[in-house]
Amino acid sequence: MIANKLIKATHTASGDYFLNDTLDLFRGVRTGHMNPYAFNEPDPAISNDPVRGGQHWNDFIAANPHYYTVNAEADCIQQNAQLIANLLPTDLISVEFGPGEGKAIRTKTLPFNQAISPSQYVSIDVNSVYAHQAASLLQEANIASDFVVADFFHDNLNLPEGRKAFSLFGGLLCNIPAIRGKGPVDVLQSTFALMRDHFEKGDYLVITQDACHDVQKLEAAYDHPVIGQYILSVLHKIKRDLNTTNFNPYAFEFAMRYDERQHCVTLGFVADKPQSFKIEDEAYTIPAGKVISLVNSYKFPHPDFVTAACSAGFKVVRSFNCNQATYVHVLQSI
Repeated sequence: MIANKLIKATHTASGDYFLNDTLDLFRGVRTGHMNPYAFNEPDPAISNDPVRGGQHWNDFIAANPHYYTVNAEADCIQQNAQLIANLLPTDLISVEFGPGEGKAIRTKTLPFNQAISPSQYVSIDVNSVYAHQAASLLQEANIASDFVVADFFHDNLNLPEGRKAFSLFGGLLCNIPAIRGKGPVDVLQSTFALMRDHFEKGDYLVITQDACHDVQKLEAAYDHPVIGQYILSVLHKIKRDLNTTNFNPYAFEFAMRYDERQHCVTLGFVADKPQSFKIEDEAYTIPAGKVISLVNSYKFPHPDFVTAACSAGFKVVRSFNCNQATYVHVLQSI
């Protein structure tokens, strides 16, 4: 049996945190930092609630064969799972940050954990369906499993005692904000450091990295109407959960851009005419044609990624490069 939320998180990422993130977005202090809220779930008390980003992400994975990330990472993990296991001690507790939807769990989470044979598996995700689904699948594979619904960057996690192997697949670490006056590699280092707060000295991190810089491949992967529904669900969450005036999510359209200089895919919204509204009595006007990023997906060059990890307190045990653009890194907290 799976212990339903046996592990309790202290939720510091509360409704106020969502409000602050939203205000920063429209103030222009930070952009592209709304990814945790994109995996949102509908309110069962609201008929046809448009806040259903987790469902849209499932639909996107099924609908777009050009979204290469899941398959590329799955191939890399499956090819190297036993080699990775040989680098790790036995009887580790496996803690996965953001297992995601079913295909990712079946093709990445399951083979990785079958190879390392942990004493226990814990899935942590902001989406309750994803968190429970991952724990259920691992339980079916005879691995003792628990789950918790939490934001692993901002919540205090009450994890079981023991040496741990953390895993983070899918590029979530690189869904980082663009912060006024701060370079993206510095933000990446800070994000690594936030995550490392959950680690004890000697714990491991197995993490994937997407370093694709092929513009056509990226556009085919990300410029898709269903991922647009996923992204725009954040605007519906703002409308549903915050105090707004004249805020109309339907006035905006999905917009994808790729900044080759910054190696960043931006997924956001744009309007064809100016939009004026208030959030918590703060007034904003969005000009026509201005793209605002809700989610950034940085494709850092390999050296920048590794440098940021090391600066945040990790050492590289080994890196696996399955093709020119997909990596699996085995890191250890020092």
